[in-house]
Amino acid sequence: MTALREIRADHDDRTIVPYQAYPPVLTTAHPDELARAEVHVQWDPERSLRGAALNHYSIQVGIGRSLIRTFAEEWVTDLTDLTPQVQRIAALVRGGQSAKAQRLLPPERPYRLPAGTARRLDLG
Repeated sequence: MTALREIRADHDDRTIVPYQAYPPVLTTAHPDELARAEVHVQWDPERSLRGAALNHYSIQVGIGRSLIRTFAEEWVTDLTDLTPQVQRIAALVRGGQSAKAQRLLPPERPYRLPAGTARRLDLG
């Protein structure tokens, strides 16, 4: 069975909620290569709360230096630190309460793109 690629997000008609779920040092892993690109797209396997690979992939998008100011000053509408919520989720999973932990995850649903954009991102 082929794994599904889709963009899943907490979104509404005006905004989409991106997540940074990794140490900032990872964003500088290939600085020369990243400095030349405006947008970086990568498909990563989704994981269950226990870390098992799921049968679908989600898009990981990074922005290059040329877009950072625009992103920070024009596109960002709000910032929320989810660390306490993630720590609570992790504690519930460790305690064998995965169903309760699942209910604390941010709501996500498929984010639909125009057909041309979806083709360029190899959605399917």
